[in-house]
Amino acid sequence: MAESKSTSKRSRNGLARLLPSRDGLESAGRWSLRVLFVALGAGAIWGSLCVEQQVRSDPRFFLENWELEAGELPEWVTPEIRDELVGVRLVGEGGPLSLFQPGVLDSVRQALSRSPWIKAVPDIEVRYPTHEAPGALALSLHVRRPVALVEHESFFYLADADGMRLGPAYALAPTEWFGVPAIPGIPAPGPLPLPGERWTSRDVAQGVEVARVLLEHAIARDFPEHPIQAIDLTNLHGRVTPRESEVMLWCGRQRLAWGRSPISSGPRTATTQEIVANLRKVLGNFDAYNHLAVIHLHRRSDALTGIRG
Repeated sequence: MAESKSTSKRSRNGLARLLPSRDGLESAGRWSLRVLFVALGAGAIWGSLCVEQQVRSDPRFFLENWELEAGELPEWVTPEIRDELVGVRLVGEGGPLSLFQPGVLDSVRQALSRSPWIKAVPDIEVRYPTHEAPGALALSLHVRRPVALVEHESFFYLADADGMRLGPAYALAPTEWFGVPAIPGIPAPGPLPLPGERWTSRDVAQGVEVARVLLEHAIARDFPEHPIQAIDLTNLHGRVTPRESEVMLWCGRQRLAWGRSPISSGPRTATTQEIVANLRKVLGNFDAYNHLAVIHLHRRSDALTGIRG
């Protein structure tokens, strides 16, 4: 009987050694859960990478297939200029631009900045593609404002206040449309720059500086009925008549003697502010000066003179 009890006890002890303990079961359960979570996480990451790769390769999200919307632009922007603004091709150095590439909107700004017309892109609104329509980028643009039309070999080219060439050549100067004067009679205009490049000629810069002053002082806005059609540089450096005004403004058939350009190295008889004040005085009282063919703006206001014609 005693031997039977001893045998039973040894059997229970052996069985206890074969079965895992409660702590062991709990530890195994925890590790199983960890392995399960890791597997699920790996599966989720793999699935996410697959989805991301599929989205990146989806042509619907390649920006070269998207539309560009320029939004509200200045009135002087022609349909051709608008088409040029929204016709910029959005591609990266390494190939197509995907909406989901890191820093893609910065790449879009860089692509747009290559247009001579675009000075800055302060805002871009993303409109995602649908089954009915492609994606679109609504752009807020700061465009370069032309101040003059520079004559070069019988053609005219728009230029901004920095002397940058904008747009194509014009056989006839569209001064009325753009509201800016032409600059004819340039003694040495230098080489023709490409669109987006600056004129290198200082003669051109002298005329552009006068145009910049006219725009800065809102002459065209304040006196629309008496526009300045031209900034004539025929006598620049006094090459025709040394003692006469180097810069002549044309307003209809009336000539307004400016004197020297603000960036001329030669002496001047009046400051730019005094010349502008005289110009505003003449344009504001046009009938009183209409009998004069030439008016000397480069004289002091109390000594403003003219020549009948």
